[in-house]
Amino acid sequence: MLKSLPPNDALFRAMIEKSSDGFTLISREGTVLYHSRAIQRILGWTPEERMGKQMMDLIHPDDRESVAAQLSGLFQKPGSAVSGEVRMRHKDGSWRWIEGLTTNLLEDPAVDAIVVNYRDITGRKEAEAYLQKITAAIEQADDLIFITDAGGAIQYVNAAFERVTGYRRVEVIGKNPRILKSGKHSQSFYKSLWQTLLSGNTFRASFLNRKKTGEIYFDDRTIAPVKNASGDIVAFVSTGRDVTEQLALREKLEQRSKILRSFFEFSVSPMVLLDRQFNLIDVNEAYAKVCGKERKDFRGRNHFDLYPSDAKADFERVVETKQPVRFIRRPFVFPDRPEWGVTYWDWTLTPVLDNGENVNFLVFSLNDVTQQVQAEEKLREQEEYLRKLTDAVGDAIFSVSMPDRTITYVNSGASECFGYTAEEMIGQKTRMLYPDDSAYEAYGMKLRQALKRGDSNVHAELRLLRKNGHHFWADVHTTFLSTGGEPQHVISVLRDISEQKRIGDELQRSRRQLRLLYAGLQRR
Repeated sequence: MLKSLPPNDALFRAMIEKSSDGFTLISREGTVLYHSRAIQRILGWTPEERMGKQMMDLIHPDDRESVAAQLSGLFQKPGSAVSGEVRMRHKDGSWRWIEGLTTNLLEDPAVDAIVVNYRDITGRKEAEAYLQKITAAIEQADDLIFITDAGGAIQYVNAAFERVTGYRRVEVIGKNPRILKSGKHSQSFYKSLWQTLLSGNTFRASFLNRKKTGEIYFDDRTIAPVKNASGDIVAFVSTGRDVTEQLALREKLEQRSKILRSFFEFSVSPMVLLDRQFNLIDVNEAYAKVCGKERKDFRGRNHFDLYPSDAKADFERVVETKQPVRFIRRPFVFPDRPEWGVTYWDWTLTPVLDNGENVNFLVFSLNDVTQQVQAEEKLREQEEYLRKLTDAVGDAIFSVSMPDRTITYVNSGASECFGYTAEEMIGQKTRMLYPDDSAYEAYGMKLRQALKRGDSNVHAELRLLRKNGHHFWADVHTTFLSTGGEPQHVISVLRDISEQKRIGDELQRSRRQLRLLYAGLQRR
């Protein structure tokens, strides 16, 4: 068609053929009548390859419906034009974004075609898409971001800025960031800020800023200058994060750490901090003291190199299971202090886990119970001695709790006297030793009266009951044991006096008979 242009239109022909934009003429039926040479640069096709083909073949399937609708409307209005963006297929199979202006010149006898003037905007569209991603990322970021011009006027703030400061975007655009000033920073602080920025460097600091409500917050902020191609500063980008809660948490953690450190340092209980290989990281003063060493003697040493023992298996189990263990009265002999003999320890080994739930450290805390164990052993020896001593005594001996009168101890003499085993009597009420309730209550009353008078001892002759049901007479001496306040126990020592009572009764009868005999002789 261009070949039919008159000679004076050669200038237009040259302009079209040399233009970076593409030109296409399309018939009423949508077939290509002409392509300028730019199509090869834009879509990879030569004009000859596309001559007589349907233009719609190159349109992206998702765009064809909208393009067809635009062309339909265009056909109804001769001389009208529409512009738009559409995806078209490159010869290599890729899709290119094309911006075009389509004009209906079907009624123009000199043209008789649809004229399309178009250009490749793929680079621009990709840049726009990238910019949209960046903008979306900035908008969704937790960091407070704002941009100012070279004079410091705010040009942009993100959503996090609005959320944290309380200022809406429209309230701060064009304003200076000094609206956030809290008055907590000195002039030298801001002087250093501007000197750093204007020299082309990045400024980093923790700011004390003020929200719209007046509330102060901590802002870890980085401000960087933005330069143009000439190296001139044209803007500043400021990114920051509200670290108020983190600082408060850090302060609490530091305080807690100080408390724990103080507890570790000054605890009267020996304590050790070890790594998972049982190397000693630190020990407190109490631990060094019980070991007869100085703290510096332990650092960097392995616990089981210093103190070999079968406890190593227990330590390994804690690392494996991540569960603490506790032992009571574990015996141990210090290899470097054999003169101390066997010592006894209550100890706990507690794992400290990292964020990955792996054992990071171990806390070893101990309590020396050697003296307690030795004292209990001596007490057991004394109790055994007393048991043998009381068993050697022929009398029956009872220990009875008050006021319920429950038997807590009997010697072998008591078992022989009453016919019960010790197990049968201990834990039972003394009522089992009396023939009836009245006798039991009568002696109980006597004990209460003695307590009321302040007496510490009670003596009585009681008629008691053996396991076999036989009654016997006993001489009973009861002593109250008090640890302050009301007596908690009594010790009763009793002796079977049945034979003495029998002999005494016979003597009484003999005396009466003699008196009667003597009286009869006197009457004669």
